[in-house]
Amino acid sequence: MGLIGSVVGAFLKAALNDQSATGQLNRELHPEAYEHAERLQRQLQQRQLRERMYRDRERISGNSSNQNQEGCFITTAVCDNFGKPDDCYELTAFRKFRDGWLKLQSDGQKLIDEYYKTAPTIVAKINSLPNAKIIYSEIWDNYLSKCLRYIEARDYTACKKLYIKMVEDLKSKFTA
Repeated sequence: MGLIGSVVGAFLKAALNDQSATGQLNRELHPEAYEHAERLQRQLQQRQLRERMYRDRERISGNSSNQNQEGCFITTAVCDNFGKPDDCYELTAFRKFRDGWLKLQSDGQKLIDEYYKTAPTIVAKINSLPNAKIIYSEIWDNYLSKCLRYIEARDYTACKKLYIKMVEDLKSKFTA
């Protein structure tokens, strides 16, 4: 878990020691500790996401021996927001779509390359915002859940169009 995770755990444990009769955390008894623990928890989550993205970049650039596990930055961030592991069903489905169908399209490699240049900036900007969790939930609701249904229905062209729209929308919103 590392140092930050241990500190967060210690703060939360200290705050949990003062529970109300209902067993709920009483924020009023230790507001500074509670707020600090929440801040540390957000930092830990952002650090874990950055580490996953760094590993993904290594795989993409060829600095890793595991080429077929390349990352999906935005999708990874969304799944991470939901607490899903790197090998979850959703990420696996999107990676198979990218590596098995999209890459074979005439414009596929160009789209993938452009995405890997743009997506890390988009994710970094979203992560810097206090409402990042809400944004990632909206990305899931408005784009990725629909793309996943298209993949499951083998309507890869529809998935490609919606994914391109998502990246364009996010690019104009978070890189302008």
